[in-house]
Amino acid sequence: MRDGDVAGLCMTAARCLTRLACRAFYLAYAVHVGIDVELRHVMQEGTSPRRRKTKSVRRLDDPGGCFDALLHRVQHRGRTPMLDRIDPIKDLELTSSEMSQLLGELVVAEAEANSPAERSVVLELRVLAEQCCNDPRLTLIFVGD
Repeated sequence: MRDGDVAGLCMTAARCLTRLACRAFYLAYAVHVGIDVELRHVMQEGTSPRRRKTKSVRRLDDPGGCFDALLHRVQHRGRTPMLDRIDPIKDLELTSSEMSQLLGELVVAEAEANSPAERSVVLELRVLAEQCCNDPRLTLIFVGD
């Protein structure tokens, strides 16, 4: 087999990876990507995501991957079902009615935080979640890669 054939085969295999396989790669190699969080105001409900109108209110960026690293330690241990839904690959939108559960799970995440940077991210996320909890027109979106 020539080098060009191997490269083509690798490219084909890479295109066939599913989201689950990508997530497994991230977890297996402990690659922590930043999971940004965005607080959005829903100005017009729509019948589909394309007809819906939203406006960004506030954004929490995680360029260093602190939040992702913390999630890796907290998720799938039976104590944080809401945080377990967050995927570094895809987006997750939570409504104001889900914020009370998220706020409870952030207490668990804060207890697992190993560094001031991780604690800071949790505290900032708590502020966004409290703001969202108090206004039913707001949503919180965890933005994956």
